[in-house]
Amino acid sequence: MAKTGLFNPPVSVQITDTAIIGPDPNRVGLILSPGPTNRYSIAFGTAAVLDQGLTIPPGVSPLILSLEDLGDLITLDIRGISAVAPQTITVGSITLAP
Repeated sequence: MAKTGLFNPPVSVQITDTAIIGPDPNRVGLILSPGPTNRYSIAFGTAAVLDQGLTIPPGVSPLILSLEDLGDLITLDIRGISAVAPQTITVGSITLAP
């Protein structure tokens, strides 16, 4: 099986629950590049709630999430919510080609 990588168009995470990337059973990794100004929280397979799930502060280095670390959570839909104002993030997805 070959690994493939894809950077999706930037996503504007809103102050309400926002879809970041849909489910993919072949996903083995994600790279989230947060914006510089607002913290946001992400949820796996459920609606995002601020300061629950995984909360990412502003201006940090890109966050690498892997199947090895998170198990099947990485394959679920990923949702987010921003603390103060819409926050643009970049998302990279790493999958195993069938």
